[in-house]
Amino acid sequence: MKKALAFLTASVMALGSLPFLSVGAESFAPGDVDMDGVITGHDTALVSRHLARGDNSLSRKQLELADYNGDGVVDQTDVEAIHENEVWELGDVDMDNDADMDDALVIFQEYSYIASGKNPIPDALTDVQKNLADMAGKCTVATEVTLDDSFDCLVIFSLRSAGRSDEVFPVVNGQKCYFFDNPYENDLEIIVK
Repeated sequence: MKKALAFLTASVMALGSLPFLSVGAESFAPGDVDMDGVITGHDTALVSRHLARGDNSLSRKQLELADYNGDGVVDQTDVEAIHENEVWELGDVDMDNDADMDDALVIFQEYSYIASGKNPIPDALTDVQKNLADMAGKCTVATEVTLDDSFDCLVIFSLRSAGRSDEVFPVVNGQKCYFFDNPYENDLEIIVK
């Protein structure tokens, strides 16, 4: 009995350490498509956008990570599995488990600081937070946030607050997507003209 228990314990410990056995290469969990160390709504958005639009140029490594269930095919099943395992939803930049107006403000503040040419603020956004700000799922790696990101976050919050959550994410070819295509983008151009 003691030998069986020792063998079982050793086996579990060995299996638990497998992702960390690679030497000299970074290892990412399946589903961590943006490779920032955590599965978030941005990972879901990247894979969902890849399937629906194919315009975000996922690398070979990112496509391997997108195959969440390991069946050799990146499909809607993988998108749903990644979505179910998100730590933070897309847009939850302040990571308080609620994508709301505060997140839009955080993005706007970061953008304003960068646009003014000032040195980065001490509490600048992390790569994970910058990824969460990419509502469209276009950026495959962390970048600086944009004014569009702030506006998109505000639009999502407004739609949800108005009870129009069904308008937040598009449906493409009958599949629910998890990225935001802002239907109001061009309205601003009309107002400005």
